[in-house]
Amino acid sequence: MCHAVGVAGEIGIGNVGARERETAHYLSVTEVAERVGLSVNTVKSYRTKGMLPTPDATVGDVQGWLPVTIDEWVASRPRAGGTA
Repeated sequence: MCHAVGVAGEIGIGNVGARERETAHYLSVTEVAERVGLSVNTVKSYRTKGMLPTPDATVGDVQGWLPVTIDEWVASRPRAGGTA
């Protein structure tokens, strides 16, 4: 399940009313692990070592990534055998 954070005060589309504005969906560590096929512990280790992209949102101690951020990170990682 994605975490939804309302951003009506930050992101608007033209003259659209506040109720019709977009809501950003951020992936938790667990969701990142599921999306990329790694264990939660591996993703936590990558985060601690600075091997994950910078979170797109932080609320207190909770970090979240936009799906596109994780997809771009995965695409940029070297593949087994040394190719990107």
